[in-house]
Amino acid sequence: MSQRYRTAAILLSLLLCFIGSGAHAQMAGSPAGSQGQGQWSISATGTFMNQQVGREIAHSQRWLLKSTYGIVPWLDFVATIGATDLRLDSRKKTIEKDYKDKHRFTFGLGLTLTLKKETEYKPLGIFAGGHFLRFPSKGMFTETAASGLIFYDYHMTYDCREYFIFGGLSYRIGHVRFYGCGAGWGISRLEKKVQYHYENRDAIQEDKVWDGEVNGEYQSPLWTGALAGVEVVFPKTGYFISLEGLFYNEKDHMIMVGIGQSGVLNEGW
Repeated sequence: MSQRYRTAAILLSLLLCFIGSGAHAQMAGSPAGSQGQGQWSISATGTFMNQQVGREIAHSQRWLLKSTYGIVPWLDFVATIGATDLRLDSRKKTIEKDYKDKHRFTFGLGLTLTLKKETEYKPLGIFAGGHFLRFPSKGMFTETAASGLIFYDYHMTYDCREYFIFGGLSYRIGHVRFYGCGAGWGISRLEKKVQYHYENRDAIQEDKVWDGEVNGEYQSPLWTGALAGVEVVFPKTGYFISLEGLFYNEKDHMIMVGIGQSGVLNEGW
């Protein structure tokens, strides 16, 4: 095994160890194409997610700013900050009000490895990587008892941690890059539930009876799927736009759109 692969394996292992203790899927975010040592790019992305998580359907919008820096010619470091909202559909008939939260601060880290770099005469590239994302969320479910006479409020606090690993191919035609990869992702969600009950539907908080507090954790399996994307590079400006989709059954999907600029002015081919 070459020094490149050994170093990459160690760095990716460290990243996965960091995120493995915790981690809804995130997108690869235009992973193809190394920045080059000492070079950088910055991009803004919007991601729209619909995914079953445990017994609930999670809906999320994410607005993220991502910066990528070339550590060495074949390895890029990725840092992400932004905002994520979370809505949960419990799909229970007794739930009167499902969980909904505002956008909250989000941060992430990642590595992208270029195993084979695209060139003008050999436009096929090979890449792999791993990303981590973390954000908090606070909201409430309201449920009606079977009798219809008692109501329950569940005040939820989540610490959501996500991991996303991928590997695939890219192919560049002129100023357009197409890429696709296999992906694996999972979630670790720390949970705190504070429960109240009351008999008057319009009861204020002071009239509600505290039932207790429960702490728990949800750990997803490792989900797998296929990701496809396209990136258009504007020559001599460094600007690029991207569209990316991750689909893994007829109901669950994620769509990402983005715009950014590279620190290297691309002369184009």
